[in-house]
Amino acid sequence: MPSRSIRDCSLLVAAAAAGLGASACTLPPPLDGRSAYAADAEPLASAWLRSATRVPAKAFVQIEGVGKLPTRVRGDSAYWSDRFLSPSTRPLEQPSAGVLVSIFARDDSSPDLLRYQYRVDKLELTVIESASFTLVRIGGTERGATTAEARATLIERIAGAVLNVKGAGHDWRFAPLERTGDNARFSTASERDPAKMTSWEERADAGFDHAGLYFFLFKKNPERFGYDNPRSWFEDDFRKIFRTW
Repeated sequence: MPSRSIRDCSLLVAAAAAGLGASACTLPPPLDGRSAYAADAEPLASAWLRSATRVPAKAFVQIEGVGKLPTRVRGDSAYWSDRFLSPSTRPLEQPSAGVLVSIFARDDSSPDLLRYQYRVDKLELTVIESASFTLVRIGGTERGATTAEARATLIERIAGAVLNVKGAGHDWRFAPLERTGDNARFSTASERDPAKMTSWEERADAGFDHAGLYFFLFKKNPERFGYDNPRSWFEDDFRKIFRTW
């Protein structure tokens, strides 16, 4: 049974789902107010999304480039970019001068975060990563997609350009999940609980919020149990240098 002192929320949630117990884990409240341990597919996805979106842009600290990142973080970012993103939109394959790299050192509500900002053709991309998820925000897209049908069409078109939507184990097609005005959400497999997934290919989410279109992807390595610890992605010495509070 996991120790109550372990702070790896992602692993503990997965353990709870497996009946191993994880009462010590604390996650940010889901967007709809449900318990993070409710027996449905959405709480973990909502909690992780909230933990990324609650961090204001000004809280990120810009660094000189990817060469200043810890080796483990840089390697992890490259590994998941290769799986989630199309070759033309991977941040580490862009001209270095065109990519702004920033980091956020964890606080009580959000994990260590890495942010890339860059442009590919007419798309303005902001990629925010933790050890357990990747959030891809899309700027420069049409803002007039207000109906579910128009949004679904836009998602499919942008996903085809930005994401690795089809591979040996997946063929992502986004279906409406929630319709709540600007917070409409879509998923390729809303019935799949991220805590119980065996591979990243099983589910990808998308949605619209005040900032526009985004995609939300789960760093579930099929060769590992659970997820990596999102609160210890950065090394302590690195985190201390860039912490802003």
